[in-house]
Amino acid sequence: MFSPTGMQDAITKTYSTYGCMFKSGQVAPVGEGFREFKRMYGDEYLTLYNTNGVYDHHASISGSYLSACVHFSTLFGEPCTGNPFHSLINHEVVEGLQAAADFAVAQGSWVFPGDSTCQMTMC
Repeated sequence: MFSPTGMQDAITKTYSTYGCMFKSGQVAPVGEGFREFKRMYGDEYLTLYNTNGVYDHHASISGSYLSACVHFSTLFGEPCTGNPFHSLINHEVVEGLQAAADFAVAQGSWVFPGDSTCQMTMC
């Protein structure tokens, strides 16, 4: 059985492999954004999920916002940090979500052009 970290490693590898195999491709590393938020803020990462006292895999409004930031930064190649839209989320929380998204996108190679070589395999 995978730990949460091991599970995210496997998901990231799988999506990256698909992005590389079906090039030209691009991957929006949403899970890596969640992982980065957890690294930055510890147990506050639980606010990214609808918990109602019980762990749930569905994103809360904060988790959905983080996902949107990752997609924005991936698709447009620009940082989300400083974006004035904050929905109903506290301004300080929004800054952390934007920073985690931008860091995750900046940490990897998530674009696979048509002429790239793909040396990845599925586990």
